[in-house]
Amino acid sequence: MTGTDEIVQRWMALWNGDMQEMETLITPDVVVHAALIGQAGDAPLTGRDALRRWIETARSMLPEIRFGIEVGPLADGAMCAVRWRGEGPHGTRRISFTGTDILRIENGRIAEHWTNADTMLMMQQAGLA
Repeated sequence: MTGTDEIVQRWMALWNGDMQEMETLITPDVVVHAALIGQAGDAPLTGRDALRRWIETARSMLPEIRFGIEVGPLADGAMCAVRWRGEGPHGTRRISFTGTDILRIENGRIAEHWTNADTMLMMQQAGLA
């Protein structure tokens, strides 16, 4: 497993609820570029604590969803991309949706994150839209 592979596996573990490596995986001043439900405007999230809250909020809404890698990581210098799938039960429904993360890695830690996910599909499957 390469360094990038390990970083992406640890990144997926965060999204699957294992927050124990947050401090060693994410830079304190990480910048997150994402269209977030309930957030006005397009200002990025900044800081490790903001990222932790975002992940914990998402996990609280969909606690049984598991994230896994479908493609990647595809690495080029400090940048890597990964296509992922989130799936699992939500009440009596089954949810399955995909997204793409781009990560900028600095000194073995994630310093910047861009994401694009099929949030509308996930909300429709969950009965929220």
